[in-house]
Amino acid sequence: MSATFIKVKVFVAAGAWQPTTHTLTRMEQRNIFVVDVLRGLDTAEIVEDYPDDPRGPSVLTLSYDGAGLPIHVLWGIAKNNTSVANLVTLYRPDLLEWFDDWKIRK
Repeated sequence: MSATFIKVKVFVAAGAWQPTTHTLTRMEQRNIFVVDVLRGLDTAEIVEDYPDDPRGPSVLTLSYDGAGLPIHVLWGIAKNNTSVANLVTLYRPDLLEWFDDWKIRK
């Protein structure tokens, strides 16, 4: 398992997480609810791991909302604030860009 993803889960469980302004806008535009993102964290699967991202480590995860629709969520831990998980962005994966398991890019 990704060290970043483990940290994200610990931070979220402790309430030490925050969405970016970008994420809040995208959630509204894409009809994705924070409750689905947080509930999905327990069963989320790692799609891509970026431990060496220059802004701080991040991890792209796959989870599903209450209706069973897939959601990709990018979580990060900023280099200048390593005590909180950032909900960086989220979206519904598209079959034009992803295989139907939502884990592998075309």
